[in-house]
Amino acid sequence: MAIQGKVNAKREPVVVLQAFPTKRKISVIIDTGFSGELCLSPSIIRPLGFERVGREAYVLADGQIVHADVHKAEILWFNRRRSVEVIALDNPQGLLGTQLLQACTLTVHFGKRKVSINQERQ
Repeated sequence: MAIQGKVNAKREPVVVLQAFPTKRKISVIIDTGFSGELCLSPSIIRPLGFERVGREAYVLADGQIVHADVHKAEILWFNRRRSVEVIALDNPQGLLGTQLLQACTLTVHFGKRKVSINQERQ
């Protein structure tokens, strides 16, 4: 079983996740420089009703330190509901980080514009 995605026009690997309880689809860029699970804009988080569980400091790629709300959410991950931590930052596009890719193989074929996340058997 694999999660399939695509490489967009900006050459970014993208997958679509389903959030619960709304079952809304969320498009996210796979960011191997982001060590968390998910990062979404507050404008996306609000209508989904994710529970706010705290606020933490984060270091961005440019070295800037920011404080952001942290939310608890559920997504569909390999056909199972999975609880995840979502950082609320004003990004134009959601990000999927390497924490979700533990025990997975990520394949990005830029020429074919295909993305595949395969879960390793445990």
